[in-house]
Amino acid sequence: MKIKIKYIIFLLFIIFIFGCKSTPASESGIWVTSLPGPVTRYYIPVTKWQESKSRTVTCQPDITYLDEPGRSVICNISFFNRNVTLRNMDAVFFTADGMNYPLENVNIMFIRPEFNEIRITSSIEINELLKIFNAKNILIKAVIDSNEYTFEPDKEFLRYINQFSVQLTENRKNMSS
Repeated sequence: MKIKIKYIIFLLFIIFIFGCKSTPASESGIWVTSLPGPVTRYYIPVTKWQESKSRTVTCQPDITYLDEPGRSVICNISFFNRNVTLRNMDAVFFTADGMNYPLENVNIMFIRPEFNEIRITSSIEINELLKIFNAKNILIKAVIDSNEYTFEPDKEFLRYINQFSVQLTENRKNMSS
């Protein structure tokens, strides 16, 4: 009898875990989640950006924003180099239509030599991020181990930022009315 009860509890646990998957709020792939109070969390998932001069270096940013006063946008980025282990992040910033927007509070989260990866966390103000997202030409520039790299976004990221801007505007209108 005890074995049957444990088996039933185990099955219910499995059903619960798979039944509670997070799903995107839109077809574009960004996630929008309402949190307690008038707070909305936006998440732009990982996309792969290619370095413009060398095809051996890539970066993969993901962006999280809690829409509440005084909050900055969290921008985490993994940088990969197929040939060399990355060790030090000297600078990282977005370039939008020729203007530079440096990321703030840049900290190395971890270095994984087995994957030639360095992952950073950083922040940027929402108004600056919206300027970047509304630009026609967006790049990420990074100085890693004294080498400068320029990364170009993939089409998926461009689709995500358009959806992010639309969702943010709609949610702010709904909250103010």
